[in-house]
Amino acid sequence: MAMTEGLLQTHLKRLQLPYFAEHHAALMAQAGRESWSHGRVLERLVEGEVARRDAALIERRVKAARLPGIKTLDGFD
Repeated sequence: MAMTEGLLQTHLKRLQLPYFAEHHAALMAQAGRESWSHGRVLERLVEGEVARRDAALIERRVKAARLPGIKTLDGFD
């Protein structure tokens, strides 16, 4: 029996996997077009979730550091 989209979204929310919830449909469509293995689909979803969490961690740490502002090196050629 296949899981409904609503039930899948509920489970992904409970597991706190927002990248999976947002991108699984598009990745499944791409996987179908390109004949990916189940492992490849899972790999892509996990990579995306890890990248999202890493970015959120960096953002939280920068915010917690209360730095006066973000400086860039633009204009220094």
